[in-house]
Amino acid sequence: MAFLRNFFVCFSLFCSVVAEASHPIKVGVIVDSRPFSYREKDGSYAGVAVDLFRAIAEDLHWTYEFIPLGLNFDENIDRLARGEFEILLGALSITYERYQKVDFSFPFFLNHIGIIINKPGKDIVFKELAKSLKEKIGYFFPIMVVLFLLEMFLLYLIEGRNRKSRKDEYILKRLGKAFWETLTVFIQGSSVHLDSSVKLTKRIVLLFWLLPSLIFFSIILGSIVSTLTMIDKGKFQSLFLRKEELEDKKLAALAGSVAVSDAKRIGAVPVLASSNEEIIRLVEEEKAFGAIGDYTWLETLVQSSESSLVVSNLNIRNDQEAFAFKKGSSLLAPFNKRLIYLQSRGFSENICSQHLGTNGALCVL
Repeated sequence: MAFLRNFFVCFSLFCSVVAEASHPIKVGVIVDSRPFSYREKDGSYAGVAVDLFRAIAEDLHWTYEFIPLGLNFDENIDRLARGEFEILLGALSITYERYQKVDFSFPFFLNHIGIIINKPGKDIVFKELAKSLKEKIGYFFPIMVVLFLLEMFLLYLIEGRNRKSRKDEYILKRLGKAFWETLTVFIQGSSVHLDSSVKLTKRIVLLFWLLPSLIFFSIILGSIVSTLTMIDKGKFQSLFLRKEELEDKKLAALAGSVAVSDAKRIGAVPVLASSNEEIIRLVEEEKAFGAIGDYTWLETLVQSSESSLVVSNLNIRNDQEAFAFKKGSSLLAPFNKRLIYLQSRGFSENICSQHLGTNGALCVL
């Protein structure tokens, strides 16, 4: 009896697989999710996820039909969970919340969540220099002030020893002279107004000033050179954002994308958009400080738009892209097996390179 029961179970599973394979598999495609899935002008589907799926489906002898979908990723996940289609293609990040509703294939691309902002204007030189100096000498400057005052006080005492009259009659005059003498000694290394015996003493005092002053001005010179070099190469420090700088700032994000929760997590205020064009408009019109999303998608936005947007190097978090399947789908196991095989042979990297150039190496997991 046990043998017959197992036979019928296996036969039923076989029949269900055959039945699924005999009908076109409904595949949802997010059509404006470059470079992973999109439609060409002639209506054909293209992208990393689309081409990779086609290669796997051909090897598995699947028949399928594509169903175009909008950019609301969470809504598309819900539709997949309801069974409106069996597979979903696009820039789909694997998250715990989504995994409760659908199943995911093995990742096929290593991505990260990034930021785009408006390219800085002509005043970038002064802003970047001020920022660089603030970061590099912010703590060192008070030390230099204290050393300068100490130098001035020592010169004040030295000057007082060489006066025959009462010191309290010349306090203001001596302080003023000590200040200018300190500048003179600092700039020239000595003062022409001093006697030779006093000069020697002041030069000894100067030794306590030379080393920190050399460090101080080396930092200033280094900041100026590095800032001008960055600007000459088109790389701006303002693009090197820190997460703390984004707190309470508005960041445009596609509604239903994981970027919405990522923006909230770093303390930013997400501004929801429904299209790529709206994302660009919000940033260009400064209704949002920047936009947050998948790094490769952001790069595509910058390249496709004739705007002054630039991609920051800030990595909010690493992200993995994968194919989504209806929960418990029997199609997932053979798909994963073939996906791993193509990755091990470098075939998936070749597909990625066609759409991503040097970023195609990120398909090697």
